[in-house]
Amino acid sequence: MIENVKFKKVTNQFQDKLRKDVSRIKKSTKLLIPADKTRNMYEIDTQLHEKLLRQHITKNYQTTSMAPVNRINAEARTIAEKLGIDNRMESMATKQAFITLKDHKDNFENNLPCRLINPAKSETGLISKAILDRINNAIRIATNVNQWRNTSSVTEWFKNIQDKEKYTFISFDIVEFYPSITRSLLEKALTMAKDHTTSPTKTYKS
Repeated sequence: MIENVKFKKVTNQFQDKLRKDVSRIKKSTKLLIPADKTRNMYEIDTQLHEKLLRQHITKNYQTTSMAPVNRINAEARTIAEKLGIDNRMESMATKQAFITLKDHKDNFENNLPCRLINPAKSETGLISKAILDRINNAIRIATNVNQWRNTSSVTEWFKNIQDKEKYTFISFDIVEFYPSITRSLLEKALTMAKDHTTSPTKTYKS
């Protein structure tokens, strides 16, 4: 048994800084917005945040009713029942969209470029992703195309290049990736894929 317990005050610069940061955040009247590709956080006025969010939502989306949402949920339920995974899937949740700041862009301070994140998505997207992953893998093998899917594969490819001084990099920036994928473009891509693989007619339980 311990008869006497004594405590002493221990100072820690890191914890002191955390306490100060937490106190400052609680007192702040501004919103904290995360950066897109870094761990930075930025304070933004509420009015400016609402303006940026509205601009990016109305850029690619239109106002609608709950009818399309109900139709998507009904179709997702039918697909889930056919695959036998309806007990593991939920209906599409109505979540608020948000933005991240692209602080890696030029003239970031004056332009404030943003990325719109829409978390309201149907879980059937996971099924589509699994199917497309198999199709893409078959196409990569058939065409011998070097498609990078992560940073490590790029660095490994770069290390294996001989006589690097003879080559040149082409730098480009994709402004909007998913919004640029139209139905017509997707159909053309699937038509091209048929030359190298067959699209599965059914998906088995996972």
